Amino acid sequence: MSYYRINVYQREDPDYCFIDQSPKEIGLLSAYITGGKPAAPEYPENVVAKMDSSGGIVLSDFIGNSELSLICSGRAKSVIEKMCGETCEYLPLSIENHRGRIASSDYFYINPLGIYDCLHQSLSDIRKTDDGKVIKVYKFVLDKKLLKDVPPLFRVKEDKRCYFASEPLIDALDKAIPDLTNLLLHSIEVSE
Repeated sequence: MSYYRINVYQREDPDYCFIDQSPKEIGLLSAYITGGKPAAPEYPENVVAKMDSSGGIVLSDFIGNSELSLICSGRAKSVIEKMCGETCEYLPLSIENHRGRIASSDYFYINPLGIYDCLHQSLSDIRKTDDGKVIKVYKFVLDKKLLKDVPPLFRVKEDKRCYFASEPLIDALDKAIPDLTNLLLHSIEVSE
């Protein structure tokens, strides 16, 4: 089975909107959302993310953002929720355009809960401090033996702000949404 890292920072078209700040309503909860910790119990109603004024205005299925969150449209969320169930949180979000109007209220933060120890340590390129703390992962290689209990959408312990998806999840998104936009994927090597 193939796996992919989802690029949440880039846009495939400069006309697509970009979000450069987390919504003020969530405050410190943004660290939970980007770190795989449960945020739903404290998540407020009517959360609004503002489009970056220097970016585009077109809404895509996956919205690039500087906070490195996974933000997607309602139709993409439906597919992810069907495949992932309770292994993720689905936190509602409205998108405000450059004129201060709500462009859409059908967006969600997808928060894959937990982190998984599934990188092949010797084949991945991981920079660590002398005491073993991870500074940066330059190359991700998943260990096939450690992927047995990993859900279709997950994070790895070495970099909680990266999102990984299985081939069946990507296939389900492609099949359900033929005109899917801004899902930028990088193929990830899997060791035997």
